Amino acid sequence: MNRRILFLIPILPVILTPAAVHAQVPNKMTLVEQAGVTTANYPVQFGRPFVQGEIADYPQAVLNGAPVATQADVKQRWPDGSVKHAVISFLIPNLTSHSTVAVTFQDQGSGNNTPLSQAQMLGGNFNFDAEMDLTNGSTITADARTMLMQASGCQPWGGSPPPVCALWTSGNIAQTIILADHSTNRAYDIGFDSNRSFRPIFQATFWPTINKVMVRFIGENADTLALQTQTYSLALSTGTPLAQVYTKPTFTQSGASRWTKVFWIGGAPSAISIDHNISYIEATTFVPNYDTSVAITGSAVNNYCNNWKNANTDIGGAGNWTKNMPVTGSRPDIGPYPDWTVLWLYTGNSCLEAAARGNADLAASWTVHIREGAPGKIMLRTDPPGSSTALGHVVSVSGRPTVSGTGNFNTSAADQIHTVGAMGTQGWNDDMAHEPEVASLVYTLTGDFWYLEEAWFWASYDTAGELNYPPYQRFGALGMLNHSQIRAMAWQLRNRVNTAFVSPDGTLEQNYFNTLVDDALACEEGARNITTTAYNGSTAWNLCRNQFATSDSEAGFPGFKQVKPGTVTPLHQWAGGGADFAQDEYGVCSSTGGIQPSPCTTPTVLAATSFFESDYLLYSLGRAKELGYRSGALLSWLGSLYTGMLTDPNFNPFLIDNGRVPTIKLDGSYFSTYADLKTGYGPTWINRTSLGSGNDPDGYAAYAIAGISYLGQEPNGPAAWNFMRGHYNWSVFMNLPKWAIAPRGGAGIVTSSCDLNQDGTVDALDVQLSIGQALGQSPCTGDLAGTGTCNVVDTQRVINAALGGSCRLGP
Repeated sequence: MNRRILFLIPILPVILTPAAVHAQVPNKMTLVEQAGVTTANYPVQFGRPFVQGEIADYPQAVLNGAPVATQADVKQRWPDGSVKHAVISFLIPNLTSHSTVAVTFQDQGSGNNTPLSQAQMLGGNFNFDAEMDLTNGSTITADARTMLMQASGCQPWGGSPPPVCALWTSGNIAQTIILADHSTNRAYDIGFDSNRSFRPIFQATFWPTINKVMVRFIGENADTLALQTQTYSLALSTGTPLAQVYTKPTFTQSGASRWTKVFWIGGAPSAISIDHNISYIEATTFVPNYDTSVAITGSAVNNYCNNWKNANTDIGGAGNWTKNMPVTGSRPDIGPYPDWTVLWLYTGNSCLEAAARGNADLAASWTVHIREGAPGKIMLRTDPPGSSTALGHVVSVSGRPTVSGTGNFNTSAADQIHTVGAMGTQGWNDDMAHEPEVASLVYTLTGDFWYLEEAWFWASYDTAGELNYPPYQRFGALGMLNHSQIRAMAWQLRNRVNTAFVSPDGTLEQNYFNTLVDDALACEEGARNITTTAYNGSTAWNLCRNQFATSDSEAGFPGFKQVKPGTVTPLHQWAGGGADFAQDEYGVCSSTGGIQPSPCTTPTVLAATSFFESDYLLYSLGRAKELGYRSGALLSWLGSLYTGMLTDPNFNPFLIDNGRVPTIKLDGSYFSTYADLKTGYGPTWINRTSLGSGNDPDGYAAYAIAGISYLGQEPNGPAAWNFMRGHYNWSVFMNLPKWAIAPRGGAGIVTSSCDLNQDGTVDALDVQLSIGQALGQSPCTGDLAGTGTCNVVDTQRVINAALGGSCRLGP
């Protein structure tokens, strides 16, 4: 082995003298046939984001170097007019058994979007029909073919209300329509009483070349005028003549919930896997800058695949979710995205794609779905009063300023949601403080309207839901964040920003959620007296400045109740916190004791706040800035706490791993220096010399890493990041990478495991260090392959990274 390493040394000056330049990540995808079946004209449809400036007009797929006829339904364009996101549809002329197809893209002048007519979709070649039968004593039926026949044409999705036959994709390769009546007529709504609380929705994709139709059945119980629990048996049928494809003997559907099932008329295509190329997707900014050097272990993939295969995935089943969302602790569904979704993004594994899609489908059982059914409700605050712009869309706080979900807590009569019967949750209890990111990334990669609308429902409910109660209502229709807990703010902002960013151009929803993002950021700047941005002096800024920074009216909200009138925390803890946070498990008399109010130490702390929740918020603020939202001032404000704790010489940086951070001393004054702040921790923490959760891919240190990755451009940000990068066991992300987010570059920032000397670049010096470690001349810190030793494989990986390639961390 040593001879092989030594052989490399003479050639290093030749190949490494020029500076390694990383070329733009190629826009390439990989499809693999997995069922062992050969198919002519195999149908493929997916969502694809694009780097700004890459595709001027419309994308065309190129398969193994050969362009194919491509339908491109462009949903978003960048400010320069180039394609930002599109739904791509094409046919693989001949997909052979177990073959691999490389997909690249080039520009074309047309999206091939001439729509099929109603007559064509009703033609005998498709045998199109789909039927839902609900039985509870009597049987009630919804029929897709009847809805299509009776529709007065099909128009692009949008409007108020959206058309009964709405076009999502248009063209003769793959045309998707959505059949539903969201008007006040509710012509096709059904039920077992006069309220007709069940709305049947059919989403059908027609493939003319192969005469197949993919049908997504959607059962919705969401109308603001008719919410109630419904119990029934269910049968689904497709084709002409109708053939039953699914039955469920009994099902209780809560109000404000949905369900879905997908079947094919003409036979489903064989199974394929699609690797969307995480490196390219993150270059578009549609996902965070995940560390692509992390190689996911096979055991991690198998574990999550088996979890999905063994879960209850039927309608109403929990899948891999924790149905009772308030359950605390690290969970696979909490984070930037759920575990299974991030693993799918990394690997392209078809089982993980099924888990990501399937879990997003099952999440519709949470009672967070409210669709505006009343006339006279506006969607945007700029809409004329009394107009019906919200009709058929997700509920808006512009039209119902005092709405508080289906509970109508302190809601005005005009804003109340009409529950016409018992509601219930069937155990699906939501909680914003533990809310997952269900659908935006799944929509991005699939282009499926179902997931987009799910993202809209969740982000809407986050503003108009049960926690929109006083004092929020007194501010009117502002999109301020929920101040019950810092983590609630973090996940609400994450969902809102992600949803706004992926919403198609020109939609009411894009405008609505963008406005709510601005409201939230302006409010939080006002509360912290940040006067340096365009938000200063706005309605939201002034209201939140007057409320949260100059009074103590948030008593009852544990994260905020000790904020002193007219002040903000000098060290920029997000909230003043409370005595309860200084007296919980972190302050007990034990080796894990953190804060010092307990009898076993000399008390120094009156109040503390939740620091791991601030980690979440730091990530969400950084992600918002990365997506182009104006959260930079708030990111700098909160980020200074992290850079201070990690770089101030009078503080112990390993305290970053504690779940709480002190805020107020016993004398009632704030901790105002980092030397002072250090005295607020117990002796076992003050003397820490490592990150206690440094080997936990879902622990406090991992949460901090994700947020600190966005501080590279902040004062002392590179040093703060490099400390975390150098003291955390990065290899644990091979089993779970959802927090493995790195800076997008910057001077002196260590972003690679191959940067052994941590100077911000991978170069010949790192190669020489790797060689020395492999020869046993220095301690082994570059075990990239995870073998327990440093060897030639590790050195080869460092060389590859130094030449501009990937630094692979893992087997």
